Amino acid sequence: MQTDIYFQSQPGKDVMSQVLDHLQKKTLTTWEAITLYNCTRLSAYIHILKDRGHNITSTWKHHNGKRFTEYKLI
Repeated sequence: MQTDIYFQSQPGKDVMSQVLDHLQKKTLTTWEAITLYNCTRLSAYIHILKDRGHNITSTWKHHNGKRFTEYKLI
């Protein structure tokens, strides 16, 4: 499996870096990743970051009858 994914939603910064930067400040959901970074594969990036040694937790949340995961860097 290739672990270097490069999709640029901001000039000069790949999505993986943007996700990690975001997680270093606060939690992140799939919808936030889509709207902020045009990232539609957040769980794949989270998996890669975990493989690289980052301690990231996931918590199921419920809001307006919808269920989603919130990721947090520990």
